[in-house]
Amino acid sequence: MAFDVTQLSQDDIATLRQLMGGGLDSFGLDALGRSPNKPRQLQDLRLNPTATDPRPTFYMSAESPRNAGDLTKTYPRLMWDTKGKEITVASRTAQETYTAQGYVLVAPADAPPADPVDDLTAALEALSETDRKALLASVQASKIAGLQEKMASLTPEQLDAVLASATDVQGESSEKRGPGRPRKEV
Repeated sequence: MAFDVTQLSQDDIATLRQLMGGGLDSFGLDALGRSPNKPRQLQDLRLNPTATDPRPTFYMSAESPRNAGDLTKTYPRLMWDTKGKEITVASRTAQETYTAQGYVLVAPADAPPADPVDDLTAALEALSETDRKALLASVQASKIAGLQEKMASLTPEQLDAVLASATDVQGESSEKRGPGRPRKEV
């Protein structure tokens, strides 16, 4: 004996669903054909869905994953002083030490731009003595090559004038003087 469901009214179907399992059919759908919301499903919108806990995903911004903890308290962190100098701290105690010295966790908006000379000096200090000497020799060689190119483009008269003025300046500066002493007048 076959039972024809198509001849049932909407009230009969709703009653049948109630009898079969509290308003849900065998697929876990409610009367409107949608899966039910678990009571805690929409309480914490940062939680991602899992195989046993379906939930909508709300990606409003960069949120930490479900089991990652608070990612805002991880180290290393960046800190800035009032002049805009950036440092990296590796622990909570280091952060507290620098905070007492006036460093902040947000870069100051009115800080002047970083001085490239300071960055270059720090990079040079980080090099070994042999690397530093090799770098300075290569810089000097490139300056000499640039001057040679410029001198090659001069006419012979212009070249004589440049060389004459260079030897005059060199002749005056060849005499060593102590710091702060005025030049000797002839």
